[in-house]
Amino acid sequence: MTKPTAKKDASVMYRQILEAATNEFADKGYAGARMDEIARQAKINKAMIYYHIGDKEALYATVLNSTFGNMAAVMGENIKWGKSPTENLHVYFQTVSTSIQQNPRIPPIMLRETASGGKNLPEAVVWSLSAIL
Repeated sequence: MTKPTAKKDASVMYRQILEAATNEFADKGYAGARMDEIARQAKINKAMIYYHIGDKEALYATVLNSTFGNMAAVMGENIKWGKSPTENLHVYFQTVSTSIQQNPRIPPIMLRETASGGKNLPEAVVWSLSAIL
């Protein structure tokens, strides 16, 4: 039996952290989310979050960039200037719908961020969202 490499362990841990953080931010918003709870859900030591990603602000930015960056990339590939506005609008709704089906935590995160007036949105996420909208 071969022992998993440290690199593989790090990528698994990174995914566990992102999944736990996505759940925590969706459930409690940025202000209510706690790093201790994210670590507990990810089944890791809290120090590992700081080591792999950084502080709460960096973790939130990572979650949002992952979520909305992927959506923006798909839209960027599929929405074309040569298509009619109706066709592009269809692509937009299809992409958002598919993204939400794949990640049902998107709506609560979006609603909580909207309710806060977007005060916790990192600039990179604003750019991703502007590409989507």
